[in-house]
Amino acid sequence: RSMFDLGLPWLLFIASAVIGLLIGSTSRVSDAATNWLYFQGYYLEGILFFWIGRTAVRDAGECEKVLKWLIYFGAGAAIFHFFALATGYTFYATSSRDTSASDAWRYGALFANPNTLADFYAVILPVALICRMGWSRPSRWTGLLILVSSAMMVGSLALTGSRGGSAVTIVALSLGVLMLPIRLQSAVGGLI
Repeated sequence: RSMFDLGLPWLLFIASAVIGLLIGSTSRVSDAATNWLYFQGYYLEGILFFWIGRTAVRDAGECEKVLKWLIYFGAGAAIFHFFALATGYTFYATSSRDTSASDAWRYGALFANPNTLADFYAVILPVALICRMGWSRPSRWTGLLILVSSAMMVGSLALTGSRGGSAVTIVALSLGVLMLPIRLQSAVGGLI
């Protein structure tokens, strides 16, 4: 059965989380922005990773589709990051609390801070490399979208100024190259 066949349990799960978000936002202990952060971290991100893990176990084709959509989401995050850098507009509810004026130039747009954005790219860029050059080759159109998405994410990663996120991305990409079923010359060319 697909994830959407389990509609009622998922709907009840999300509805209870949203009710908790609303009730928590009216309390004197925390505000709506803080509760949204908890909702995102504990529910939305958890569901996303559960969905990816479930598809990986059940069906390799479905998992590949989910990972490609995650790569496209990474491109969207890069676009929002470029927009935030160009305009100074922030999307994140608590950005003024998490980002000081000295490093506002590298603000992380959809994430709490630039390091979180860089850590996200450390996960997505190796996935993009393996989806583009791995065992099942994508169509020409999908391959082009993955390349464009990867280029945007690399540009955004460079603009975050996150040393740790960049270092982990390089290590993860190197490990991804070792897993590819291609010659070393092709792998190095693809990585470049």
